[in-house]
Amino acid sequence: MKPPTFVGFMVSARCNAKCVYCPIGSQGTGISPPFMEPSIAVAAAHDLRENRFDGYLNIGENGEPLLNPKWPEIVRVLRKSLPEARLVIHSNMYLMEAPAARLLLKNGLFALILNFDGATPRSYGAVRRLSYAKVERNVRNFIRIRNHAGHPCRIVIAVSTLANFMANAYGISGPCADDSAQVIEKWRGHLRHDDAIQVNTGFWRWMNPYSQDCSSELLCPMAGRFDTDCFVATDGALYLCCLDYRTHIRFERVQEKSLTSVFNGESRRLLVDSIRKRVWQKVGFPCDSCPSRQEVLEVQMERGWAETPPWEGTRHPLGLHQTDDSPSTSLRALLPEHTAYLSM
Repeated sequence: MKPPTFVGFMVSARCNAKCVYCPIGSQGTGISPPFMEPSIAVAAAHDLRENRFDGYLNIGENGEPLLNPKWPEIVRVLRKSLPEARLVIHSNMYLMEAPAARLLLKNGLFALILNFDGATPRSYGAVRRLSYAKVERNVRNFIRIRNHAGHPCRIVIAVSTLANFMANAYGISGPCADDSAQVIEKWRGHLRHDDAIQVNTGFWRWMNPYSQDCSSELLCPMAGRFDTDCFVATDGALYLCCLDYRTHIRFERVQEKSLTSVFNGESRRLLVDSIRKRVWQKVGFPCDSCPSRQEVLEVQMERGWAETPPWEGTRHPLGLHQTDDSPSTSLRALLPEHTAYLSM
């Protein structure tokens, strides 16, 4: 059996931000327990080690990982068990004080992925409802600590301003001017040539209500990742997709059955096949009414995916290196086919 090449751990099902484009902070997940126990990471890591896993481990799926008081232990477990794996974290940076930054870098962090969604306290706060000053300080300190140590960790910054969200999600102007260019200019001089910063352009409809009016012809935006990616909820159950942030579609728990066997299991394979064939009555909720499927139709029309399904030829996140002397302004350069995934 082939193991996944990307495993996303829902270390926390809670978030202290309330981003306008994300339902988790404002609506909550309703998932119990709210935080993952290190024993779940132990069980998952044991199976991955047996299967010679050397892919990506994201400890920031569907919640702010640093809210979990046991996150350092989870990081240590994963690093000790899987020394060749590439450890990635998504964080809103509010709790990323210097000790947390040093612990992550000491444990071989491969990439830090964050959003910085406004160039001023007003525009930033309008999107995320967090302290601009504190987040800015923590981002600067992380960069300083990383650079001082000469650590190879990459930093990827996505910019999702309120103006962009309002224009893309609702087709109207927001109360704040779009200051995406100012955000990019603000951080460009602090980043290395292998870092990246760019305006995010995807998954604006994630906040929209589920709708039974979704056309059966619309494609799943995550279909290209089902053969490589899996996600582990706070209770250890595998769930299908990061867009299913309340884990309605669940499989066995890693404490009871090996992660690789669940990932390759018949029930998961049949479900993925139904999604790719768009047989939504077999898949059920939430895929049959997922608001994000509308976006894929637009991309499909733009790129001609009617003949080439989006899951063919996809590549994994952070798989490419920059070779020029300035920070990349294209997230696609570092995260082909996964750009929209960064803002979750």
